[in-house]
This record gives sequence, C-alpha cells and structure tokens, in this order.
Amino acid sequence: MLDRTQTKTKEIEGSLKELVELYNEDINALKEEIKNLEIRKAAFLDVKKAIDISLIPDPITLNVGGMKFQTSKSTLTKIPGSYFDAMLSGQIDIQSVSGKPNNTFFIDRDGTHFRYILNFLRDGDTPIPDSVKPEVSKEMKFYKLVPPTQSDLITHDQFKIINGWLGGELSYELIYKGTKDGFESATFHNKCNGKGATLTVVKSSDGNVFGGYNSQSWNSNGAYYGDNKCFIYTMVNKNNIQPTKYAPIANNTNVVYGHNGYGPTFGGGHDLYISNQCNANQQSYQNFPNCYADTTGKAKATFATTYNFTVSEIEVFTVL
Repeated sequence: MLDRTQTKTKEIEGSLKELVELYNEDINALKEEIKNLEIRKAAFLDVKKAIDISLIPDPITLNVGGMKFQTSKSTLTKIPGSYFDAMLSGQIDIQSVSGKPNNTFFIDRDGTHFRYILNFLRDGDTPIPDSVKPEVSKEMKFYKLVPPTQSDLITHDQFKIINGWLGGELSYELIYKGTKDGFESATFHNKCNGKGATLTVVKSSDGNVFGGYNSQSWNSNGAYYGDNKCFIYTMVNKNNIQPTKYAPIANNTNVVYGHNGYGPTFGGGHDLYISNQCNANQQSYQNFPNCYADTTGKAKATFATTYNFTVSEIEVFTVL
C-alpha cells in the first residue's frame, strides 16, 4: 500500500513539474510577445511623431516666456543637434500651445534677447551689444547653438582647451584680424585698446600657431603691466609639444607691454613680440623664457621655428 502511495505521489509531482515548465514557457512566450509589441508600438509612435512634425506648417510661432516670435522650420533646424532641431525632429517632447494651431509652441525661457538667437540662426552671425552679451551667451548655450568659431587659426576643440586654461565656458568675439584690418600696430591698438581681457592668436609663416592672453585691456601707455592671470601659449608647433600655456614667473609684473608702435607684446625682454607690419618683415621675435616660465624646454624655438619670424595671420578676440 505504501509503495503504491509513493508511486502515485511521484506521478503527481512529475505532472506538477511538467505543468510548471509549461506555465513558464507560456509566460516567457507572452513576455517576448509583449516586448515585440512594445518595439512595434515605439516604432509606430516614432513614425507618427515624424509625420506629425513634417505636417507642421510655416511660419512657426514660438512663445518664449510670453514674447512671441515667428520663423520657419528651415531656420530653426539649420544647426544639427540644437534645441530647435531636436524639438522639430521629435527628440524633445514639446507640445503645441493648447487651443492654438500645431505650429505654435511655448518655451519656458526669458524671451528678452531671443531675437539675437533667431538672427544668429538666420544669418550665421549677428551683432550683439556688449551690455547683453553675457545673457545672450547663456541663452545660446541653453539652445545648444555653439557659434561656429570666428577663427581661421584655431578650431572649436582648441578653444575648449583655452577655456580649460581660463577655467570656464567662455565666449570669444573677433575684434581684430590682420588680413582684414591690416598689420599695422596702430591699427591693432585702435581695435583692441580698452576692450578688456583678450586672446591673441598668431600664425607664423612656418605654420606654427601661438599667442597670449592679456587679462587686462591693451593700451598704448609705453609701460609694462599685467598680472599672474596673463599667459602665453603654443597651440601648433614643429616640436610636437602638446597645447601648452606658460605662466608668468612668480612676482613678475612685466607680463604685457602696451606701446602704439608695437603689436601684441608679452613679457619684458620680450618673451613674445609682434612687430609693426609683422607680415612684411622678420622683426617679430621670441626671447623666451624671460618673464614667463619655460616648462617644455624649447626656449627660443617654442613658438615659431626660429627666433625671428614673419606673421602670416593674427587674430585678437575679446574674452567674455
């Protein structure tokens, strides 16, 4: 009797095990089907969103913090990866304003300076008054509208290196360019004196790119000045030196020199001197190190290949 009971129990346990296995198989199959349905649903929603967006008619109305602006889809999507490009490609779930046509959108930002954003998208550049540049720059960053670099000498990534040296995400506005404005030192001072902190970028005729940062305004006083925030740097050179900045030697205040007959000049001696009409002579020179510390050991061949050099281009940017 006991043997029959044990046999029956084993049969029941085996049947239950088979039922559990079948149940698990059904559950797994159901999960897989649900997963496939979710993938199909997501694909359908993506297509629907793309169709909905493609049907948004021009002009598009943007209500930015209560201020209304009108523009076109082509303008808003001009810069790939921008906030507006993501918005109109469906990557940002932004709804049209309730009760309004599906081409009217609300953006919860201060719209005071939004016209500069639109003009930048339309024209690729736009004059911005100095008084509002910090606010406009902040909005440009929010909308992911990184302006194309105005420099012909250094790239966007190289500007990021300079940002690292300066300790922040900064903006640069071109105020002087040798091939456009002329290489006379008086022109440099006319364009750059009194403009606050500036970045100078120089390209020598041998293809090296280097320059300096003046934390104070340029002037024509015929005197040394500056502080320990100033530096000179190499960005591209024949020595295989990585982009490097060179700081002033401790307690040295002769870090920049302002003179109407001199171009951008850094250090007493001078560590880096750009001459008048520097594109037409070899009077520019690098007497480095003098007031700035040489941390890479190439001394008077750090910036250009030779001690004296000719400049093929020079750019000066205000730093904001």
